[in-house]
Amino acid sequence: MNQPLKRITQALFLGSLLAGTAYGATGVEQKAFNVAKSIVKNQKLGGTVSVFAVWTGVEQDNFLKALKPFTDATGIKVEYEATRDINAVLTTRVQGGNAPDVAVVPSISLLQEWAEAGKLIDLDGIVGTSTLERNFGAGFLDLGGYKNKTYGLFVNADVKGLVWYNARTYKGPKNPKNWDELAAWTSKTAASGTAPWCLGVESGAASGWVGTDWIENILLRQSGPKVYDQWYQGKLPWTSAEVKAAFQTFGKVAGDAKMVYGGSPNVLSTNFGDAATPMFGNNPRCFLHHQASFIPSFFEKNTPGVKAITDYNFFSFPDINPQYAGTIEVSGDMLGVFRKTPQTTALIKYLATPEAQAIWPSLGGKLSPNKRVPLSVLPNKLAVGFQKTLNGAKSVRFDASDLMPDQMNKAFWKSILDYVQNPSRLDQILGELEQTRKAAY
Repeated sequence: MNQPLKRITQALFLGSLLAGTAYGATGVEQKAFNVAKSIVKNQKLGGTVSVFAVWTGVEQDNFLKALKPFTDATGIKVEYEATRDINAVLTTRVQGGNAPDVAVVPSISLLQEWAEAGKLIDLDGIVGTSTLERNFGAGFLDLGGYKNKTYGLFVNADVKGLVWYNARTYKGPKNPKNWDELAAWTSKTAASGTAPWCLGVESGAASGWVGTDWIENILLRQSGPKVYDQWYQGKLPWTSAEVKAAFQTFGKVAGDAKMVYGGSPNVLSTNFGDAATPMFGNNPRCFLHHQASFIPSFFEKNTPGVKAITDYNFFSFPDINPQYAGTIEVSGDMLGVFRKTPQTTALIKYLATPEAQAIWPSLGGKLSPNKRVPLSVLPNKLAVGFQKTLNGAKSVRFDASDLMPDQMNKAFWKSILDYVQNPSRLDQILGELEQTRKAAY
């Protein structure tokens, strides 16, 4: 679960912000420009398309840079508006018949609801089914699909469920074949007197979300995507054997003072961004940290001088049940089309290409769900590792807690705090979550 975000609304015109056609030395933008020209058959189509999204700050800048070759090549002006409260704002606009041409669809459930209601345009008819299948893995097409049609086009992605380590001091398995192999090493390390895991779940009003990511990754790998889907959809009781097993596996780390640095008091009081700091230095107090691909900026802020690969690296959360090997948890943003025009058709065709999707990853901070984006455009070895993890996944699933009703999600956060504080209360905690499920769905 990501942290809550303040609402920010900005409207700007790309044509006036990004003028000219000078591109960087990498050639990435030039290739995108050439593709955009071919889409409109070397004609200046002109006109306007409105895009409503969540990206502000650096993310907004990078998305607009990805659009610049398109606007230069086509003459189409993009009216861009952003808000972090996109779920509420976009829902109101769709219900009021005032939807933008193109928008980030904030959840799988809303995509399915709007597709069923005929609010979204089928992208197979715009981009072409064969093109979508050639450019995107089945996992992302499934996430953006409904009733055998594609309604959501993913334009970026992040990998969750990564295990980070200090590359200078960690002596354990760096590509464990399964959870049992890693657990054997962590048990041996704990017995020697050093806690293997760094963990902190404090995050203000959202405290506990770090633990929900643990539960999600464990349940996905223990019980598989089908059970995972039933769980976030509210169809699987929280008192089920599958959910309980996921909590118990997490508890073997978070609930054992020998396994986690500082024991439960430290876990509960340490901010998620600071949790890995004890992992660094000549005498580390823990060796492993579970977090998504966004966390390196916290490493480098809290421990100045550390560098990717040399001082820290990662491996994917190990498989647990071999039946579900290769399944990973991701986050990302998908665009839906509410109004089909020559301008929106050209934009979506452009954004589906590997040439267009190479630009944002080349700038850093995001990965591409387009499997044909070359690794050579990525800015560093760490990003290449993230992209290989994403491309190699056999199945992908979204963060489950982000897909749950707000009431359920907040109860999930609280359950993590309760469980870390007193693991013996697990049955009672799951019973309380089950009552929330019945009320929230």
